[in-house]
Amino acid sequence: MTQTTRPSDWRPWQGNDQKWLFEVNRGGVALAREVAVAIVAYRAAHKLSQRALADKLGWKPSVVSRLEAAEHNPSIDTLLELSRKLGLKMRIEVAPEPGVPVKVTKARAA
Repeated sequence: MTQTTRPSDWRPWQGNDQKWLFEVNRGGVALAREVAVAIVAYRAAHKLSQRALADKLGWKPSVVSRLEAAEHNPSIDTLLELSRKLGLKMRIEVAPEPGVPVKVTKARAA
C-alpha cells in the first residue's frame, strides 16, 4: 500500500526545498499555505487563540483550524472577509510564471 504525504504534513520552513515548492504549487495549495501563514502570523502578533480569532471573525473555531491546516484553498469570499475584518492586505495576481514564454494570438485571446 502506498502512503501519500498530505501538504499539511510537510515542513517547508525547515529549508529551501525546491521539490516541496514544486509539489505544493502543482497540488494547488500554494494559496492555502500563504493564507495559513498569514493567519498564524496575525494570531501570534495579536496574541489570539484560534477560538479568540474565530470569535473576532464571527466563525466557528473549526473554520480557523481548517484554514491554518492549509488543506484546501479558501474561497474569494473568505479572503475578502479576512481582509475586511482583520485589515489584511490581499492581492490576487493572474500572470504566467516568470520566464515562461506565452504566445497569444487573436484566436486564443477571444
